[in-house]
Amino acid sequence: MERVLQTVPQTVNESQWPTLVSYWYSEDSKKISDQNQENAQNIKHPHTLGRKSFARKRKELEHDGVEVDRATFFDECHKTKDGRYVNDATQDKMNEVYMKLAEKRVDGQELSEADFEQAMLEVFGKDHNGRVRGMGPTITPTDYYGGRFSNM
Repeated sequence: MERVLQTVPQTVNESQWPTLVSYWYSEDSKKISDQNQENAQNIKHPHTLGRKSFARKRKELEHDGVEVDRATFFDECHKTKDGRYVNDATQDKMNEVYMKLAEKRVDGQELSEADFEQAMLEVFGKDHNGRVRGMGPTITPTDYYGGRFSNM
């Protein structure tokens, strides 16, 4: 720790550096770090956007003329640049979603937004923790659904 204290980065205020280093070396900080590492390892369907926000990805898709329903958006955010899914679990889930959508498509009729929502909910389960799966951390159920799909 002493060695770290002596190497103050140029981008950090010299008077704040000791406080920052002591926090990093504290037991509380180590516990939080361990918990965060465990949480990161438990992510079943990691997105592939990197630093790009979900909002920016959505705008790009809309700009390209893609109709952005929830299933398509999730699909786009969980594939690598070469079009492969990020892992087998995600591929299996999305295959299930598209199978359910194929079952709902009758006589070539267009699928409704509710059909896409229902397929996602049947495969991935109900959203929880005030979030809408696949839409990013800042979108709440109220933001996304508004008054729509109140039975989901």
